[in-house]
Amino acid sequence: MAGNGNQTFVLRLAHPRPGRETTHFEAACVVIGCHHLFSPARIIGFEIKKATESDLAKAIHSMIRVLDEARSVDFYNKAFGLEVAQRLDFETFTLIYLSNADSPFEVELTVNKGRTEPYALGDGYGHLAVSVADLDSEHDRMGALGFNPRKIVEFNRDGALIARFFFIEDPDGYKIEVLQRGGRFQ
Repeated sequence: MAGNGNQTFVLRLAHPRPGRETTHFEAACVVIGCHHLFSPARIIGFEIKKATESDLAKAIHSMIRVLDEARSVDFYNKAFGLEVAQRLDFETFTLIYLSNADSPFEVELTVNKGRTEPYALGDGYGHLAVSVADLDSEHDRMGALGFNPRKIVEFNRDGALIARFFFIEDPDGYKIEVLQRGGRFQ
């Protein structure tokens, strides 16, 4: 514990260095880095707590605004096998959560009622990404559906394949990267 007179703090290190104990000096340095009122002399002790899965943030969905609910739901179903997991209708907007059995991550479509103009995507949005078992057959399938997939690209570094992918766009112009499953892209 450490204190600055009237307050007491317990220092918990979420990620101690693997294979060794954290020293009192290292703990004191962490506290000093957080606030200038602390000094190593005021550290009495500390706890090491390893982060558990329940302690970590978990990505659950990404939201995009769409103009036409039926057209968007149809696209995401045909392109990626996403089904409506839940639909919440409110006075001025509707939320549609799309998912499939392969991943707990969802795409949330927001339809603002009364909107007739397409959304300006701006230059801050990048893309959603999905992985598939057979990139070439998915490219052919999406082409046959009229989704106009871009060409397949390969990223290599130092002679090693990093990723194979292509991009498509949904009816509102959102880019979606389709990656060959493997490596870090499971």
